[in-house]
Parts: sequence; C-alpha cells; structure tokens
Amino acid sequence: MKNLPQKLPACCFLFLLLTAASVFSAELPKTITGVVTRVADGDTIYVLDKSETEHTIRLDGIDAPERNQDFAAQSKKYLSDLVLGEQVTVYVTKRDRNLRTVGRLWKSEMDVEYEMVAAGMAWHFDKFNNEQKLADARQAAGESKIGLWVYENPIPP
Repeated sequence: MKNLPQKLPACCFLFLLLTAASVFSAELPKTITGVVTRVADGDTIYVLDKSETEHTIRLDGIDAPERNQDFAAQSKKYLSDLVLGEQVTVYVTKRDRNLRTVGRLWKSEMDVEYEMVAAGMAWHFDKFNNEQKLADARQAAGESKIGLWVYENPIPP
C-alpha cells in the first residue's frame, strides 16, 4: 500500500497507452453506408449508419479551403448541396491522426471527391493521393478558372 501512489501514475499511463493502441489497431470497416447528417466543411462530413452510429468522415484525396480562407463557405455549401441528407457509401481507406475515418465518398454512381475537385471546390490532395483522375480534374478546373481557381493564386489549406 505504501508504494501505491507511486505505481498509480504508471498504471494509468499503461492503461491510456493500451487504450490508444486499441483505438489505432481496431479494424476499420471496409465500407460505411448511411445518411449524411452534417457537413463540417468542404472535406469533412458526418454519416449516420443503420445502427445509429455517427461517423466523422474525412474525404480522401481532396483538401478544401479552411474556414478562414477564401472560398471555404462556397466549398462547404457545394458539398452540402451534393450530400446532406442523402444516402451515401464511404469506402474506408484509413484513420487519420485526428482519429477520423478517411474514405472515398460515393452517392449512387457519383464520385463526390471528383465532383468537388472538378467544380473547383477543393484541391486534389496529391501529397497523400496519386489518383490521376483527381489530378486531371484539378488541372481542368484550374485551366477553366472555376471555383477557387477564379483567384490568381489561391492559397492551399
């Protein structure tokens, strides 16, 4: 009992470490199907599945303007118009450092990430994604000067 206070912090640390490890190592679902309940911004949504679990989803392959950047509101609205209240399927690819599920978003036959980039509402996040389809969509949006590309030098998020 005398050493209990000294061992307690180590035990707490070990418990937290094991808990964090289980969160990171927990097997991710391959797909999540549900209804989009909220749109946080141009690249993050919330999906409620049939078991009433809400998932925070970071869209894979794109990066939208942050709240304080030009075109952030337009990007969020565009994504909201596409998916808010709609049935979607997320093809899960990984979990990011903020513990959000990252995945490709489809509404029926629509590749939502592609639509966001092609409309100039988001960048192709080529640092983490090498899809030629998204790279081509970004190039075409830039050449057409649509969406965020109306600005001479848009600042990436």
